[in-house]
Amino acid sequence: GKPVDLKRFRGKVVVVNVWAPWCAPCVVEMPPLAALQRRYEGQDLVVIPISVDKPIKLPDAKSFIDVNAPLPLYIEPTFRLPAAFGIKGMPSTIIYDRQGREVARLAGEARWDTPEAFALMDALLKR
Repeated sequence: GKPVDLKRFRGKVVVVNVWAPWCAPCVVEMPPLAALQRRYEGQDLVVIPISVDKPIKLPDAKSFIDVNAPLPLYIEPTFRLPAAFGIKGMPSTIIYDRQGREVARLAGEARWDTPEAFALMDALLKR
């Protein structure tokens, strides 16, 4: 219910995932994102899933994210975020390094619980 600025996460590797409860690939991608967050729990990596949907859909997003612990729920109900981030489709993921610089961007569903994804995160955490 309160605005969150990404600057709050400076010093961490930040994985921002823009999704919606009605987006089938988004739903498929959420468990691997939860696995990614669990693997790096207690380290300087944070997964920030941002649901882009109407406020009346908040219960749907909340119930879905609750089964994908330890992911938090962030909501962007104005639909301005995709345009502001240059996102053309969902799900979309943007990865920022510890200095807040965008280092990777992926449009579409991804497996975030693979050795390749872990290797990328390990490399970013060492920088």
